[in-house]
Amino acid sequence: MSWNKVSGASGYEIYRKDGTGSYSLLTKISSGSTTSFTDSTAKGGTTYSYYVVAKNSSSTSSYAADTIVRLENVKPSLLNTATGVKVSWDKVSGATGYKVYRKVSGTTSYSCIKTISSGSTLSYVDTTAESGTKYNYYVRSTNGSDQSGYDSSVIVRLENPAVTVFNASDGVSIQWNKIDGAAGYKVFRKESGGSYSCIKTISSGDTLKYVDPTAESGTKYNYYVRSTNGSYQSGYASKVIVRLDTPTVSASNSYQGLKVSWSKISGATGYKIYRKPSGGSYTCIKTITDASTLVYYDAEAKSGTKYNYYVRSTNGSYQSGYASKAILVVSAPEISLSSTADGVNISWNKITGATSYQIYRKTGTGSYSNIKTISSGNTTFYTDTTVKTGNAYTYYVKAYNGTKSSGYSSEKITYKYEADLVMDLVVKDGKVTDLVTGTEYPDITVSGDYMKAGTITLPKSYSNWTYQMIADYNESSSQGIIKQMKFTSNSG
Repeated sequence: MSWNKVSGASGYEIYRKDGTGSYSLLTKISSGSTTSFTDSTAKGGTTYSYYVVAKNSSSTSSYAADTIVRLENVKPSLLNTATGVKVSWDKVSGATGYKVYRKVSGTTSYSCIKTISSGSTLSYVDTTAESGTKYNYYVRSTNGSDQSGYDSSVIVRLENPAVTVFNASDGVSIQWNKIDGAAGYKVFRKESGGSYSCIKTISSGDTLKYVDPTAESGTKYNYYVRSTNGSYQSGYASKVIVRLDTPTVSASNSYQGLKVSWSKISGATGYKIYRKPSGGSYTCIKTITDASTLVYYDAEAKSGTKYNYYVRSTNGSYQSGYASKAILVVSAPEISLSSTADGVNISWNKITGATSYQIYRKTGTGSYSNIKTISSGNTTFYTDTTVKTGNAYTYYVKAYNGTKSSGYSSEKITYKYEADLVMDLVVKDGKVTDLVTGTEYPDITVSGDYMKAGTITLPKSYSNWTYQMIADYNESSSQGIIKQMKFTSNSG
């Protein structure tokens, strides 16, 4: 309380009453030049009346009383939030409202930015504060025309960083926008059900990315970032992600199409395969919902075309990073086999993009070996003259473009080689004999002497043979005697 100086006064007496009670002497002041006093015994929320009388040795002045509600000071706490600076304070006994004041630090004048008419409202968000600016705030509690004193608090307004998280090949990548006034950033992480901890403090306001290399594949994490300026920091909004490692991809040509395979990823519930031709754009060509499937055959890939492939592991809406693999598609030839007197003929279809072919063979249950390299992409046949009668051989053909090879032909065909055999046989005394070697063939029988009535009986082993007969023919009797038969085997 304060009063005017009274001429001739040697001191003052201050009287007080609370509510409707009676006045009593509160204190005596022995100096006529003192014109103010603070009543530190007043209780918050209580209505008091005061008056002051001036005194000297011979007289006492009259007085006029004044009434006030005692309202305690509040020191606000300040917090950066997503929408502005949140100013909050403790409830003041007797307050029917509050006034919030603000000034830019370094300036002289406060201005009231909000009048609150409820004594139970204990916070206010200043949405007009600009990021990077330092502000002083104070709050006065009010009751009618009475108001408290104040204590101010200081803060630098810092906006919340807008955070994005995604899986990269080397960890979870956390990125955010640049915040005005930020001198650095702090990155926080927690596992689902756990507590947040700061995993990285960044001392540059220009660094806007951090990769968390310690995140484990298959684990769900929450991340947030605070912008900082000295001891001041922003609010935050968290982002959730399931860490998924990047699959290691391999690509190779096979007879079923371009084979794309990848490593199994912990936590993955599926995979997505992407492809692009050289100079084109990536498209998803297959979504796999079985986590145990680790291979895909691209039957639509065109021979002679270079493609890039990558695979992302997935878990719901979350997906991994990727690393691409480039490959030139060389389709597998389709082969066919036939026999000649010289050996086995191998033929195949011309493969687009092929510059050479390699022919592989194995005998019986042995191992494959390359028996011929054909250096022209236009040559589509080869005769294997090294075969032996009675052996079973299996063949396949690979197409090549430089060092890039196709898979093997779609069928590895096994073929039992039998050389064509011609025998000139003669019938003499009912016996069939080789005209050249004299070898008899008792399992071939001939009955009857004439063409019209004669019968040739062959065993089952000769069922694929053809024959020609040579006979003496009597035109007058229309009869003939079989002299010679020519048998030819049908290979295979």
